[in-house]
Amino acid sequence: MGLFARVIEKVFHLDPVQCSNCEVLKMIIEAERIERARLINALTYSGKAPEAETEISPEAFKPLTERYTPFSVLKHSLELADRKKFLAEQKAHEQRILAKKLQENDPARAAEVAKLEKELGVDDEQIQASNG
Repeated sequence: MGLFARVIEKVFHLDPVQCSNCEVLKMIIEAERIERARLINALTYSGKAPEAETEISPEAFKPLTERYTPFSVLKHSLELADRKKFLAEQKAHEQRILAKKLQENDPARAAEVAKLEKELGVDDEQIQASNG
């Protein structure tokens, strides 16, 4: 149906002439539209009543971590971790040296440590290897 025919129908208040194929097609399209809306509702709400939408705070959209860490910051944190590790190793080494000096100065304690080492099956080579 052309534009001119629609204008004439509006001006003269005529009922539009429709063929039976057009009526059938409109009914099929309406049925499909209703079925699509029903399926969308079924998928969206899963049989539950629609809930009111909750407001999401803007902080929920912020990234969890920074996308880029400047090299200077990364370098500083790595150097700090290395310093802490070095100080812990140095302190442990000093404690081993102090313990060794105490053992050398106390023969009774040295004999007790030797007895315990023998019971546990620890050799002098293992001790030297662990002390590095």
